[in-house]
Amino acid sequence: MKKSLYLIFILSILLLLSSCIPLSNALFGPMGSIKIETYPSGASIWINDKDTNLKSPIVIENLKEGEHEVKLKYENIEYTEKIIIYSNQETYLYKELTQNTNLWKINVTPTVIYMQTGETRNIEKITASYLGVSSKEISFSSCKVSCDSDCIEISSSGKINGISKGGATVKISYTENGITKTCNLIVYVDILPVDEEPRLDRIEVVPDTMTLDIAETQSISIVTAIYTDSSSQLINLNECEFSSSNNSFAYVDQFGNITGISQGTANITVSYIEGVYTREDQVSVIVSSDEIDYRAFCVGVGNYINDDGVILKDLISPPYDADRIADRLDSCLFGGTLEKTFLNIDVLKDQDATKDAILQGISNSFTGADDNDISYFFFAGHGAYDQDNLKAYICPSDVNGVDNFISVDELESALSTISGTKVVILESCRSGGFIGKGRLSIAEKTNNSDFNNSIISHFITNTTKDLLTKKEYIVITSCTSEQSSVGYGYSMPHPDGNPFGVFGWAYCNGCGYDDGIYWADKNSDTRISLSEMQYHIVSFVGTLESVLGDIDQDVQIYPEYSNFNIYEY
Repeated sequence: MKKSLYLIFILSILLLLSSCIPLSNALFGPMGSIKIETYPSGASIWINDKDTNLKSPIVIENLKEGEHEVKLKYENIEYTEKIIIYSNQETYLYKELTQNTNLWKINVTPTVIYMQTGETRNIEKITASYLGVSSKEISFSSCKVSCDSDCIEISSSGKINGISKGGATVKISYTENGITKTCNLIVYVDILPVDEEPRLDRIEVVPDTMTLDIAETQSISIVTAIYTDSSSQLINLNECEFSSSNNSFAYVDQFGNITGISQGTANITVSYIEGVYTREDQVSVIVSSDEIDYRAFCVGVGNYINDDGVILKDLISPPYDADRIADRLDSCLFGGTLEKTFLNIDVLKDQDATKDAILQGISNSFTGADDNDISYFFFAGHGAYDQDNLKAYICPSDVNGVDNFISVDELESALSTISGTKVVILESCRSGGFIGKGRLSIAEKTNNSDFNNSIISHFITNTTKDLLTKKEYIVITSCTSEQSSVGYGYSMPHPDGNPFGVFGWAYCNGCGYDDGIYWADKNSDTRISLSEMQYHIVSFVGTLESVLGDIDQDVQIYPEYSNFNIYEY
């Protein structure tokens, strides 16, 4: 009877984790989600004028398909935008909520006026926008105004009188804190624009192609307006709008600075509005055109050697997690149609994973890596943190004293000799200390043997030196510097029948290990970013926690909100 109940229990967990049809969709119709990130983080979120009591960054799920109004509030700054939620897709909203007082641009409303002789029309408003999200309405009298035609008259209050047939360009300039911005108002009296009159025909952007390395930034140099009479003029970049066809590959900011995110291609669209005409041009961006080679070294230490040379099977899950991670890396297909795979995936387990063997393995596995290459290092096993020296450690199998631990300094020193990008995945207690991630007032918690307890008794959590927080590192850890990394043995096995670490199961589940479904790929673009993986692990651990009881571990990443693709298929 107990065995039958146990099997039902396991099957219930698997059904909960692998169901393809969200319950909310079945009950309420098509649903989607929105990922909201702000700078600074911690903005309060309203949706359709209702306070969600949530703060950024966050992914809000189970939103009905259709248009929604999102309001963000941070201190005295407020921003509102209408977004569209699509069924089973994630919409992305990012906004800088800063009180930047630098004038960015001004806009006049309306931008074009058609009128008759003798008629009077009003300029409705002039708006000044700043580099943050703030804006304000400014008075017409605070601006300088010039007009290139006498077919109209403009009063000091902004009233426009039609005098005679013709067209006029009203140039409006506003200066604040030494910064001057200009916008144009087009007025037609008794006429409509005709093809024979010069008008904005197109824009040309330089450069029209761009090749970037990952994390490299280049800027759009020149935008030129070309008119129907073949005349031209340079356009200030502040007067243009920019967008990327794929932010996973290349991101463009509001000033035309383009940054490579991951290997692939994207088109950057530049838009310019003049009068009633909108014209666009594109920059074709290739990210990391040089060939990238991938290598991996996976370590799982369950068997530890004590002072007498006796092998103790202290942890059960790490060797299995190392094999599962290696399996997922072996299934990677990087670069879209390029379908790049790993050159080599080396695995080192149990008593063979001594300190010397791990450090030598790093050197051997990543031999030949150059600046374009990406190297993965995974470790599962004991971890510790020394409060006195503010230093994090991972524990090799021959950990018969602190001198045999591998410190953050030693790991960074070994990895720093490897060129290119290093992806570090740590599944060990206190692993957040490798990137300075901890939180206060967390009770000590260990689920391991007396050997582990004897190690932990020497270490308490605090802050750490940020030695794995350099540009060339991408890091994900199973927990903070104060927490234990939880694992389960044969009494509660993984669906493949073997012991598991909670982090390792969550990571591999997100990459399709359990059922061939890539649960971490929230936007279904066949790429799993570091941020997507963090979000999936948080959700997955929460689901496990509802079944297995309290699991006090919080996945950490560096850098925050990273779009770096750690898995592709």
